[in-house]
Amino acid sequence: GSGSIIPLAEVGAADAQRVGGKAANLGELKRAGFPVPDGFVVFSEPGPDLAEAVQRVGGWPVAVRSSALAEDLAEASFAGQYDTILNVSGLEQLNQAIAGCRESARNTRVASYRAARAAGAGDQIAVLVQRMVPADAAGVAFTANPVTGDRSEVVISAVRGLGEILVSGQAIADEWVVRNGVASHRSSSSEAITAGQAISVAGLARRAAEHFGRPQDVEWAFLGDRLFLLQSRPMTALPEPVDWSPPKVRGIHPPGGSHWMRNLRLGEWLPEPVTPLFGDWMLKLISTGFGRGTHTDTGITTGLRQAIVNGWYYSTPEADLRARALLTAILTRPVGIFRFASSIVKQTADPVLSEHRFFG
Repeated sequence: GSGSIIPLAEVGAADAQRVGGKAANLGELKRAGFPVPDGFVVFSEPGPDLAEAVQRVGGWPVAVRSSALAEDLAEASFAGQYDTILNVSGLEQLNQAIAGCRESARNTRVASYRAARAAGAGDQIAVLVQRMVPADAAGVAFTANPVTGDRSEVVISAVRGLGEILVSGQAIADEWVVRNGVASHRSSSSEAITAGQAISVAGLARRAAEHFGRPQDVEWAFLGDRLFLLQSRPMTALPEPVDWSPPKVRGIHPPGGSHWMRNLRLGEWLPEPVTPLFGDWMLKLISTGFGRGTHTDTGITTGLRQAIVNGWYYSTPEADLRARALLTAILTRPVGIFRFASSIVKQTADPVLSEHRFFG
């Protein structure tokens, strides 16, 4: 291309500092064989061959999107912060759209976001021009659940027509979740896509995530049976995946696994998730005190094995059941032993409290 216009297929991830994150990501994917619409990047004042560049990507109409140097970074995506102009026809409209995209990089909304999220990032902006896809259905797909962080789920939002009506909030989306190759319909207002199409979108999004080596937020569109990838950016502020595997206790392997409960003893007074300080410091002191108190009441050395799982307190009984010590305790402190045992049995057997347990 000319000094100010570069074909999208000639840029890649390494060119982000020149053509911006959005164009660099899409160029990278196009070169890797992904179904990205043809386009080109304008990164300085366009020359006289702009009309020729449009013809090379299939002619009018085109979609014009910003590709700022600070956009679609791993730390801050700037999603939705820059302007997009669709169905642009003719050189006059195209020049206006390019100028509008550049102006959007300097407006107050973006400046505030940049100051908060990417200090030092300039307002330089390249502009991405692509063949317009008159979509029958479009939307976004997250290759990890943005709420739970679950990397085994692809969460899809879909609308009929162009995806911009979803991004701008003009339409209520159909929601799909694809897990292990099975698509589940969470909500529907327009039946924009089928289960098979949802699985295709999930597959495309996952391939983009594998290519970049991290979860992606993907924009996609269907035109007839053809699926296009319109944008791929890293998911930011993604929570770590939640794992509800039972805690591992070194050297302890009870038959049938361990039985962990949230409501046992101390857990009765902890109905909410605990703080990191509680888990790191206070929990040890409480455990020691609990063991001493139980020994005073019953004569046996016992405590609770305790763990913090995803912020929640769990525990399981840890008793010294050596025959001699137990027999001595029963003979000398029968009331204390009975109270302790009945408390454990009651809390373990109560079906109302079953939601507070898990086995391992």
